[in-house]
Amino acid sequence: MAGLSLNEIFEDRNKLIAVLAACALLFALDVAFVMKAQINGIKQSGQKVIALKKDLQKLNKDLAQMRQDASNKKNVKIKKIISERELPSLLQYVSSVAAENSIKVMQIDSQKEGVKLATRGGKSGSQQEGVVTVVIHLDLESDYHTIARFISQVENSDQVLYLDELKIARDVSDVMKQRVNLVLKTHVKK
Repeated sequence: MAGLSLNEIFEDRNKLIAVLAACALLFALDVAFVMKAQINGIKQSGQKVIALKKDLQKLNKDLAQMRQDASNKKNVKIKKIISERELPSLLQYVSSVAAENSIKVMQIDSQKEGVKLATRGGKSGSQQEGVVTVVIHLDLESDYHTIARFISQVENSDQVLYLDELKIARDVSDVMKQRVNLVLKTHVKK
């Protein structure tokens, strides 16, 4: 075939049909195998791109939330643990918050719960400082909303002070008032 000229090839129709059939067969094989694999690869790439875009959107959303959380941590109030000799002033503070909210304090008392040992400096074998949990019992008379405001103010104070127990009973003499038994806990340094 190398010695044939282009005219001879075109003159012979059978040869021309055979060449065209061979080209069509090669094209069909190319489409069936090579191009099909390429098209499938493009489709899969498209799905991967969509998945990556979704992952990037989620990542950006999570990063924004982390940044917001980090900025909110700057506003976190650091609470202090008071010393044992400051306990009467803490009780006075609780009483004054109750008075500010027009809550009638029937009784207030405190007692030590137990001793914990906190390590100073975070090293084992270093100096240790005793921290005692103090339980503050309060018997109060007020309405629901005022009690909630009182608890919020007490828990948001500068000292470590949190609500441990709450019991509410209706006052039989006044249906608008509640008898409340609160147990607050704090930690004091020995």
